[in-house]
Amino acid sequence: MFIQNDVIITVYVDDFLLVEKDKSAIQNIKQCLNDTFKMSDLNLMFYYLDMKVKQNCTECTICLTQTAYINKVLQIFQQLQAVSVDTSINSNAVLMKKFITQADITVI
Repeated sequence: MFIQNDVIITVYVDDFLLVEKDKSAIQNIKQCLNDTFKMSDLNLMFYYLDMKVKQNCTECTICLTQTAYINKVLQIFQQLQAVSVDTSINSNAVLMKKFITQADITVI
């Protein structure tokens, strides 16, 4: 993961994820990376690291679910018929980001 100013870049094997408030900054970063690496732009993400991602640009929300990953693990351990239970967190809970300072940022 690389974090600088308002830009976050994550890399997992051959997947890049760019996060930045300014769309023109994202385009500039994509162009710089594309000049050096062979890349495909998939635009908005739908899956990342076995998580389903739903983005609502109108409401400025992101919803993450791991249903596919959970089903894969259940299938591996032959537990697809297991009885489910409620989780301890309200599934409709809205989580808010906390404001971070430069001291909170670690570049790996």
